[in-house]
Amino acid sequence: MGKTNSSGHINLATAWNTIRAHGGEVYVDAQETVITSSQNFASDPSLPYVPCYLRGDGSSRLKINVGTPTGNNAFNIGGNLTKIVIANLTFLANHPTDLVFDCFNMIETGGSDQYVHIHDIEVGGIGTYGSVIKATGGLLLENAIISGGMHQLGAIQINQGITVVIRKLICHDYHNYRNVYYSKTPNGILAWIQAINPFVGYGIGGKSSIVIEDSHFDEGGTEAIVIDGYAHASIKRVKINNHGLDTGIGIKLNNVKEAVLEGCHSGLYAGDTGGNPNATLAKFTNCGDVWIRGFTQNANNVKIKADRNSRIHLDGLGPKVIIERI
Repeated sequence: MGKTNSSGHINLATAWNTIRAHGGEVYVDAQETVITSSQNFASDPSLPYVPCYLRGDGSSRLKINVGTPTGNNAFNIGGNLTKIVIANLTFLANHPTDLVFDCFNMIETGGSDQYVHIHDIEVGGIGTYGSVIKATGGLLLENAIISGGMHQLGAIQINQGITVVIRKLICHDYHNYRNVYYSKTPNGILAWIQAINPFVGYGIGGKSSIVIEDSHFDEGGTEAIVIDGYAHASIKRVKINNHGLDTGIGIKLNNVKEAVLEGCHSGLYAGDTGGNPNATLAKFTNCGDVWIRGFTQNANNVKIKADRNSRIHLDGLGPKVIIERI
């Protein structure tokens, strides 16, 4: 594997091209880099699969200015890559106060045989027509802040996933970075996390799994977590401030074979003073066994909805959690 600093090259993709034959690391050594065109990271298709690392030092900032939703992603990472690691970077909108699209998807990875590890990142105000992170295959996301963006399809969108693990994620509908306010929330988002259509053969009868733990989701998303078609789902110790709309749902599971929801908490917005009492903490449709343990709330009555195909097992719910069959 090779290693190269970004400062000696025109852009990050050019830096990657110098080491892509055998893979390696592009180290973002400049304090601030403006991204004005799609950065494509892929290996030579005639060579064996190689690893790709994109890292900073924790203070490295990438300012995104790729353009309006014409299909431009800020980063396309995939193609003959076995392992993708993105770490210790801050991604910011180049127009913090303008309601413009900075890119289609900020990071898109492709390939069901790829392992993607993203950790210790901060994303502020990235206006996307698609998603901040669009991943395929295996994803491990840890220690991340995503906020202040127009994520139309889901801030984190996982399609054709196999194994997904998300830990210590904070999603807010506003963002402050060094006293600069980044916010593009008036357009709203569909969901903070959307995991649908597992990889063929790994769906409800296979071995697809998704784990979400120790995370916080603000009311900027109409839905916080949407999972559809996975064999196994585990959601533990998450706090959700439900959206105030009737359609607002904290956790939405469809066609999930087995699920465990444990230690989850509904925040102030749903059903609280000035909020909408119809907002739903969780909804299950056509699921198998769902174990719900220790749900609490500091709002008024919070609803959990389930159809009659979903087998719900309850333990230790708060006094104002209402179960409603649909």
